[in-house]
Amino acid sequence: MKKLTIYIYFIAALNFSCQSSKEPD
Repeated sequence: MKKLTIYIYFIAALNFSCQSSKEPD
């Protein structure tokens, strides 16, 4: 796997976590 793919996947995971945290539980 290319480093760029890992980087994009990592950023996407962080972004998903942030959005999940923003929404009220």
